[in-house]
Amino acid sequence: MSIKNESENLDDKIASPGNGGGFNGKPSLNGLVREGLTFVTSATARKVFFTLADQAVASITNFLTGVIIGRTCVKEEFGLYILGFTIVFITTNLQSSLITIPYMVYSPRLKGIDHRQYTGSTLIHQLGFAGLAVIVLSISGIIIAIEGSFGLARVIWVLVGVITLLMLRDYLRQFCFAGLRMKTALLLDGCLAVFQIGGLLLLAHYKILSATNAFWVIGIACGIVSIVCLTFLRKLFIPSIQSAIKDFSHNWEFGKWVFASTIATIVSAELYPWIIAGFHGTAATADLGVCKNLIMITNPFLMGITNFLGPKTSHAYAHGGKKELRHIVFYSSIVIVFSVSMFVLAVVFFGGKLIVLIYGSKYVGYGHVVTILVIGRLITSMALATNCGLLAIERSNVIFKSNLISAFITLTFGGPFVWYFNVTGAALAVTGSTTVSAIYRLVCFWSYTRKMSDDSHHNLLDNSFRTMEQISEED
Repeated sequence: MSIKNESENLDDKIASPGNGGGFNGKPSLNGLVREGLTFVTSATARKVFFTLADQAVASITNFLTGVIIGRTCVKEEFGLYILGFTIVFITTNLQSSLITIPYMVYSPRLKGIDHRQYTGSTLIHQLGFAGLAVIVLSISGIIIAIEGSFGLARVIWVLVGVITLLMLRDYLRQFCFAGLRMKTALLLDGCLAVFQIGGLLLLAHYKILSATNAFWVIGIACGIVSIVCLTFLRKLFIPSIQSAIKDFSHNWEFGKWVFASTIATIVSAELYPWIIAGFHGTAATADLGVCKNLIMITNPFLMGITNFLGPKTSHAYAHGGKKELRHIVFYSSIVIVFSVSMFVLAVVFFGGKLIVLIYGSKYVGYGHVVTILVIGRLITSMALATNCGLLAIERSNVIFKSNLISAFITLTFGGPFVWYFNVTGAALAVTGSTTVSAIYRLVCFWSYTRKMSDDSHHNLLDNSFRTMEQISEED
């Protein structure tokens, strides 16, 4: 049976009133119960559970790391940690855009030795990119030391020593996701959490915790779990320099726009700690850091919803057209906004007290800052389902343009706002840029889908089938 005929049969099954659900038929209660029990006990449900559990472990680890350092260290030291963390965030996200995201797209199409060779190529790409990061950080450390910022220079020199391990851990985590090895990813992040949090608590107990020592602990923990994980998975890799060069050229064709979009996102969101440090010092950077860290509590929920809505919107559009897609996006947005609103209300009324409770009395008086930031998070959540809808109708260029808008606002208004209003200015600028970006995506999605024909999803399927046939002919 051809892929196209199989898809048409699937459309008929979905639309059939007798199968317990669909777009045209009325679902029966017994059918829904059977389908629900089948899903709960299925392998897919288990993978979803392990994915959400892993995301929760990773987010909680990052949150607790910030709490331990923020409570133990003085503001200036925690500010240095925040600056170092932005460097780690930037390098791992750039690595993902060039290496692991293309791998997630292309690796399922390969089998056997071809798959192992391609996997080996991505490992070579990762090590090469990590080497480039070491060179850039080394040069940056020298320049910053010459300028007299010795505290920041020490953090960067520590990152020179551990950045390869941090990037390797992130690569292996994404590799596990791409191969649907959710249990392995959970085990990797679980072991990392034990080593990382345990090491930081030990340093805090002996009163020797600092930004540099924190990164040494994090780097060593990442190194231990990454080396053990790579040892167990080594048979899945067949590295080859010749294949790596060819595969990188192939990956670049796909990943260059993701890479560009990532850069725009970094400019719009990750420059503010550096702008604040430049105008007001690293203590002010710490003030912004604790406020942002509190908002990150919503990450497990929002990232888990994104992992679900991505394929859900794609299937809805492929089989139900624009009507079903708009239905999914609309009602998903309502559910997301309602859920996040509960957290927003708690932060609006108790945000300042929560910061003091979690990080200590030295961070008193920042309730208004965290309120501004959480409003921005609420607005961003409104466009979460819209992002998935835009990808489903192949309008990723809208997301790229929205990121460019945020970056433009940061580069033009971010500096003056931070200079004049300090941390409050950064919060206002971040919320303003995310609001404009979210509104742009919302307007574009509903405008595009309103103008689309009802059978546009069939044209998308036909194009996909032609592309797959071309790939098969080339092979």
